[in-house]
Amino acid sequence: MKQQRAVVVTCAAQNAALAAIRSLHDAGWRVIAVDHNPRAKGFVSRGCDERWLSPVSPASKPAAYAAWLLEQLRAKPAEVLVPVTDAAIFALLPRRDELEALTAVPWPSTAALEEAADKNRTFALAAELGLAIPPQVVWRREEPLPPAMTYPTVIKPLRSMIDGGKIAVAYAADEAELRARTADWPAAAFPVLLQERVVGAGEGYFGVWRHGEPVVECAHRRRREMPPSGGVSTLREAIPLTDDLREPARRLLAHWRWHGPAMVEFKRGHDGRPYLMEVNGRLWGSLQLAVDAGIDIPLASVLVAVGESVPPMTYHPGVRTRWELGDLDALITRLFKRDRDLKLPPNALSRGRWIWDFVADFFRAGVRTELWRRNDTHPFWRDLRNWMVNKRWMVAKRVKTPAATRAVSHLHSTISYDGEMSVAAIATLLHLRGVHVGLIAEHVNNLTQADVDRLAAECRRYSEADLLLVPGLEFATAEGCHVLGLGCAKLIEETDPARLTAAIRAAGGLAVLAHPHSECLTADSPLVRSLDGVEIWNTMHDGAYVPNPQSVDRWLELGRRGIDLAPLHGNDFHCRDHFKRPRLEFPDLKERPLDWPTVREAIRARRYRLSNDWLQVPADRRLAWWNPLFHLLKAAQRTVSKLKQRLTAGRVTPCWEYLGCEADACCVAREQGSSGLQCWRIVGTFAGQDRRGPCCRHLPDCRECEYYRFRNAPGDAGRPRRILHLIETVNPGGAELMMLNLIGALDRRRYTSHVVLIKHGWLETRLREMGVPVTVLPLQRKLDWRFARAVARLARRRHFDLLHSHEFTMNGYAFFAGRLARKATVATVHGNLEYLAQKRRRQWFYWWIAGRSGPMVTVSEELKRRLSADFKLSAERLTVIHNGVALPAAEPDAARRRELRGELGLPADATLLGVIGRLHPVKGQDVLLAALPELRARFPRVHLGIVGQGLQQPFLAERVRELGLTDAVTFAGYRENIREYLGAFDLIVVPSRYEGLSLLLIEAMAAGRPIVATRVGGNPEAIADGVSGLLVPPDDPAALAAAAGRILGDPELAAGLGRAARARAEESFSIAAMLAAYDELYRRKMEQRS
Repeated sequence: MKQQRAVVVTCAAQNAALAAIRSLHDAGWRVIAVDHNPRAKGFVSRGCDERWLSPVSPASKPAAYAAWLLEQLRAKPAEVLVPVTDAAIFALLPRRDELEALTAVPWPSTAALEEAADKNRTFALAAELGLAIPPQVVWRREEPLPPAMTYPTVIKPLRSMIDGGKIAVAYAADEAELRARTADWPAAAFPVLLQERVVGAGEGYFGVWRHGEPVVECAHRRRREMPPSGGVSTLREAIPLTDDLREPARRLLAHWRWHGPAMVEFKRGHDGRPYLMEVNGRLWGSLQLAVDAGIDIPLASVLVAVGESVPPMTYHPGVRTRWELGDLDALITRLFKRDRDLKLPPNALSRGRWIWDFVADFFRAGVRTELWRRNDTHPFWRDLRNWMVNKRWMVAKRVKTPAATRAVSHLHSTISYDGEMSVAAIATLLHLRGVHVGLIAEHVNNLTQADVDRLAAECRRYSEADLLLVPGLEFATAEGCHVLGLGCAKLIEETDPARLTAAIRAAGGLAVLAHPHSECLTADSPLVRSLDGVEIWNTMHDGAYVPNPQSVDRWLELGRRGIDLAPLHGNDFHCRDHFKRPRLEFPDLKERPLDWPTVREAIRARRYRLSNDWLQVPADRRLAWWNPLFHLLKAAQRTVSKLKQRLTAGRVTPCWEYLGCEADACCVAREQGSSGLQCWRIVGTFAGQDRRGPCCRHLPDCRECEYYRFRNAPGDAGRPRRILHLIETVNPGGAELMMLNLIGALDRRRYTSHVVLIKHGWLETRLREMGVPVTVLPLQRKLDWRFARAVARLARRRHFDLLHSHEFTMNGYAFFAGRLARKATVATVHGNLEYLAQKRRRQWFYWWIAGRSGPMVTVSEELKRRLSADFKLSAERLTVIHNGVALPAAEPDAARRRELRGELGLPADATLLGVIGRLHPVKGQDVLLAALPELRARFPRVHLGIVGQGLQQPFLAERVRELGLTDAVTFAGYRENIREYLGAFDLIVVPSRYEGLSLLLIEAMAAGRPIVATRVGGNPEAIADGVSGLLVPPDDPAALAAAAGRILGDPELAAGLGRAARARAEESFSIAAMLAAYDELYRRKMEQRS
């Protein structure tokens, strides 16, 4: 499968970014979306293949944003970067040279961008070029206004984005209003432009340019805007591009030698002339209209950036696109604000006509929605949720709800052994959620004082005027109780509870009992008597709805005994999903300095409340009145949960779900739509009619169907065992090919297979060709518990007996899914130990799951040895099952060899060396190239065929040119069935720097090819040096050349090595041997589970 080209699209919360993501994904690009907001609508689009969550915003911290994005691009290269907003463009512009060394960007020169963003310079240039511009005056705040000033006037700041915020265009009816409107504008917004208001339709020129020449062009007209007086278009129409729009826009952009996308906005006055309004040197909000009208601006921009030709595009004027929620905002504004407050132009629509047009557009042909697309609905729902949250805040502000300082407690960062977000990422999250104080409490396990000092330094670094991060620690007592030292940045070694809490207070902190159980929270405990507070509401343990009634009862009992503790809330936050709405609110801290002593004294004085938006609980003895309600709500919650479980347990699994069929291809699902029906009752060959769909047409009789046997056989008798495979990667590789071999070889009378993938790709196509059902469950983030729940739900609903996972990520998710679904699990480790070695928590995690679900399968003894020795996994919890391959019937004859060489583009009469696999540094193709000159000095007819694809190909091609081997090396590209082509080579070379157990090596042995391989990983287990192949040290070109020369110079040795390799493969690496081992393991694991 052809490897997808990667493009990065910034600012994924913007409508323009969403349009670009969808367009580029549909064009076959792999789209990486970037934003600092985890709720960006572009993140949930089907077109988003990968998400990068930036720790900072390009508007608030441009330098940090640029540094972070450059670091991301160095780690994960992409061919093109598309900055969507002015904030992103001007954040990246100071590091333009570094950026363009990493990726292509569709933007013009720096001077052109800066002049286009400066409205004063833009209009001055437009006047020089003869463009129509409104009468205007450049004004500074300290200057008097011209006496002949015309009102109403339009006030335009120097730039739209200033000091991280956006300043909108304003209107003034007289001088007093003008000065009032600009009174709070920052100095950087001046001088401003005061323009005479042009009353008329807004029109715009859209285009993509290449070094001063237009590539694609179109135009639009604004139909409705938000605000209604003029702003972002909410309904727009594609119109024919007339000369009076095209020519002025071309003069302006040609002067700048524009490169990339641009929009030039005009307003058509009473005289019919288009007057220039502004120039957008980036993608714009109404971008989806251009795509809908046939002019794919995002695709054209990307192709211009990489220097490729843009395919012909057909323009369709008359198409309209509507931004649903923006149009609803405009309607609400038009209804509830007076005309004079809105500064509406004289020709504005009346309220009645506005409502009529708003409703009628739902039924008019040719009006498309911008966010809602049938094949991509998630962005609409995400934007609707964000819109509702914003409206709730606006309502709260309108009714003047008293502002309170919000705090969340009990947070864990990556400094803890189990935290998954850095302090910087937590700070960004708290900003987004409107929280002002974050009380961090790191587990002291394995921490040193240096780690604690680093935590305190990072809290100081990321604290700001409106955000306070407080370092703290979480201690464990001998009784199993956990004590939070909020504000304590000193590692305390005390084990005595009283001395521990005293040391916490001496360090300036508060001692708080975390998620207390009944044994900890008793009046007789010396720990309780020395505390400052207790968590009566822990989100992780008690949920996000109400406090724990039992904890409140115990807290009230302690109060009656004279033990006065502050009742607190704790998030017990470890990852983003743990952040819930409950919090502490301090009503009287808004006018006081935001520091830890102030917060600490407010907690001690009980000047706060516990809140989760709908519930506000006082932090005093009035909790006794609230607690009966808490008990009632908790009981109702438990009742609903049990009822839901009963209803779910009683539901009949429908046939299409059990078999993994597409519901729209199933007669039962399509015609009846009832999960209680059984397929053979509707379409069975013995039910009086035969209307089988494509999913079951291959069966001559429904009684042979797996679902029929499942529904009718007593117990488990007579039905095949169902195996659910999970794998993360979808491109050709050793793990993927091994899984395909295993699934294809399993006896379908005894086993049926189903595969879960996290994305579409080559592997899905191959599996569907084999008739194997595939379910694609997207993995939304680094640690996605919803994915584990979805897999568990799938395993339960479709009655799978065993989950077989491959490689680290899926091994982890399959373990938890298996526990949730109560299914047996098998985990296979194929290699990639470098990834495992990078993080200690990954090693600990493997050690933990191997001890609870083993044995874990490795593909070689060397891999088992390394897991046992280097990562402390018990050897008893590991087992070796070698990868198996099918043995070819016979070697190809001379004619077939010539034919195969011709298909690969290789010379027919040369002595051919073959190196096959992904073009990656770990595969060592560069070592073989270094050995080739010495080899050709001895054997001039030697020719090297490099089969495969990857990011290393440009580097390897350059290396070939440097060594003068252009006529001796051929890049044959990726081949689907490489097993067929092995016979074309005289010698197979495996120069890898590391391997688990190379599947290519086993394939070459089965094909009877002489082999030279490096002595790494499981290669020595497959090849006996000097018997079935030759082994050399890795990264040693001289040894590689000597071994290859030895085989090429001795035909008898080559033939003997090939025969021995085939015999060795048949004995130890056959499909049958692998199948027998997995069959025994499956059987044993399912018996253990039952």
